[in-house]
Order: sequence, then structure tokens, then C-alpha cells
Amino acid sequence: MASNALFKRTFLVGNRVHSLSPSCKKAYRLYSSRHAFDKYALASASENKPQSTILQALRTRNPNTIWKKYNELEASDELKSLSTELHSLTFQSLKPKNKKAYTTKEMEVVKERLFHIYDKMKATGVSIDVRDYNHMLKFFGRARDFATCSRIWQELNRANTPNIYSYNLYMYAAVRGGQSSKAFEILDSMRNANVMPNTFTYDTLLKAHGASGDLVKMDNLFADVFVQAKMASSSFLSSIAQNNSVKPSTATFTSLIDAHGTTGNIEGMMHIYRNMMPQYKVKSDIHVYNALIRWCCQYGQIATAKKIFFDMESTGIKPNVVTFNYLVRHEALKQGRAGAAYQIMQLMQRIYNVRPLQSMYNAIIKVHMKHRRPEEAKEVFREWQTGQMVRLPASRE
Repeated sequence: MASNALFKRTFLVGNRVHSLSPSCKKAYRLYSSRHAFDKYALASASENKPQSTILQALRTRNPNTIWKKYNELEASDELKSLSTELHSLTFQSLKPKNKKAYTTKEMEVVKERLFHIYDKMKATGVSIDVRDYNHMLKFFGRARDFATCSRIWQELNRANTPNIYSYNLYMYAAVRGGQSSKAFEILDSMRNANVMPNTFTYDTLLKAHGASGDLVKMDNLFADVFVQAKMASSSFLSSIAQNNSVKPSTATFTSLIDAHGTTGNIEGMMHIYRNMMPQYKVKSDIHVYNALIRWCCQYGQIATAKKIFFDMESTGIKPNVVTFNYLVRHEALKQGRAGAAYQIMQLMQRIYNVRPLQSMYNAIIKVHMKHRRPEEAKEVFREWQTGQMVRLPASRE
């Protein structure tokens, strides 16, 4: 994590921020499309070398490649040749490679790079756009660093006007950072700024109630916002919801499932899945299935977890590394069955072509060492190092 001195230098220096220019908006849209971005890169080939260099790096969509080229431009004192738009796109490209699975070390690397480029943008007179601030709010919120998000928020408010995405990201950061009560203060700020909440806002508020363990308020909020108008109260939340016709999404129901799952209310969780989602004509996605499997494994309902796994497959949704992580850790850490856990790892590689996480190997190794099976532990460790599956006796638990 960056030092306090670095943070003050980075975030507490005022600077005027303007909205994205039309050319930046165009570049941003093009950046989201590889084919279109190729055309943009070719069209820019006649421009100065630094512009072309960073455009080609951005086209790869590889954060390490982009970072390398950026450093090369810095070493040759060519950063001033980059436009505001390209500086912004470079800054926003800094993120973990896999948003679903990342290590603490990887997050620290991204943090340092963000601080570094932020400093350089300030030093070269590049204005920081609201989307750049939103990118930081999203990253540090994911990192559960609400303190940093709060400072970013202060800087954003001094420099520009937060938009709906800013409020939502800051609210999400509060919940993820263990400051759920702050989410409702942020809602008040939204109301005072005449920013209308959307479905993501309400989903986050549901998470806030769930995180604090207040299922009654969470269920009441759902009814207040999403149930038919005649059944809702005349509160601010419901009136806004009715005016904007917000509808529950898969994320809404994932929040409800997680909240009930946290308290071990498996019956309530399954009611949401079996009855409420069909009532609102919302189909389950990978996040819903993963949440269900997670809490079933957490509370030893492995038969139900397997049934949900089969439900997921029957709908054509493929399990991902998160799905298997819950199953492997349940077998290894909760049941102490290293052989069964390893069989699941074999399944995910051979059938689904999903690479296991290091934490899965660690869990299996831990079980082997606990039962004084050092040779099996060494074999599993060797597989993790080489990436080549080994044969282990499945009966050894």
C-alpha cells in the first residue's frame, strides 16, 4: 500500500476536472471494440510516435504490456506527447487480469501503478476525468480499501460532479469495506444532489442490510422497491422506484441469496431461487448459482449443492473457477477428504478446461500433511508447479 505521504501527494492536490471531450468519448467507445480500435490505431499511425506506441499497447488489452510501454515513454521523457484521452485510457487499463480471482500481490502491484500514473498525469498537466475517479473507486472498493475510496471521493467532489456511477461505486465500496451504514449516508447524498438511484443502487443497499445481518430491513426494502406499487409504502425509495420502473435483476436476487445464506437460512435462500425469481421472470446466472453453491457448502448441504450444480448445467451455464473453489474447499477443509477434492480438480481441468487456483492446491496439501501423507502432498505441490496432473489414490482421505 502506498504511504500516507504518497497518498497526500497523489489525491489531496486540487485540480480541475472536465467532462470527456468528444474525441475521448470516441476513443473510449472504440477501446471497447477490438475491431474498431484497430481502425483507430491505424488512423493514428501518422501521429507522433508516443501516441502510436501507447495505442498499439492498448490494443493488446494486456495491462503488463501497456505498463511496459508507458514506462518506456516515461524513460524517454515523452509522456507530455500523450493526449489527455490516451492518458485516461492508459490509466483505466490498470486492473487485475482476472477480476474473479486475483492475489493480494497482484492487487498491490496495480495499486502502485495507479498511484504512479496518477502522479504523472498531475505532473504533466493532464486533467483527471470523472471516469478516472470512478475507475479508482471501483478498484479500491474491490480491494476493500474504503479509507482510500473516501479520500478519492473528497478529491472528486472538489474537482468535479460525481455521477450515478460514482455514487454507486462509492456505496459498493462502503459495503465491501465493512462500512455498511455509510451506504445509507451516500444514499442521502444522492438524494440531495438530485441523482436518481437505479437497480444497482438498490442491490447495494440490500447488500448493506444483509452485511449487517438485518434480514427484516432487507426484505422490507425489497418489498418497498420492487413489489407492485399498491403494496409499497410512500417512502422515498418506493416513489423513486415506481417513477423509474426499476426491476429486480440477477444481482438483486444474488444479494438476497447471500444475505440469507450468511445467516444459514438455506430454506429462505432456496425459496428465493425456486419461487421468487420465477415470479419476477428473472433467470439465474453464474453468480446466482455460485452464491447458492457457496452457502450450501458452507452449511454442509452438499446434496443440495450438487443438485444446484446439475440445475446450472441443464440451463447451459458452465461452472467457473469460483464454482469449483467452493466444492474443493468443502471436501478438503470441511470434510477432510483430499481424494474427493482432488477428483473435483481433475474434473474441472479435463471436462471444463478450468485451471485450479493455488488455494485449492493448498487446501489439499494441508489435508495430506494433517494426516501425515508427505509423499501425496509433494505430488500435489509438484502438479501446482508444473501444471501437469498427477495420479493420486482417490481412496486416501
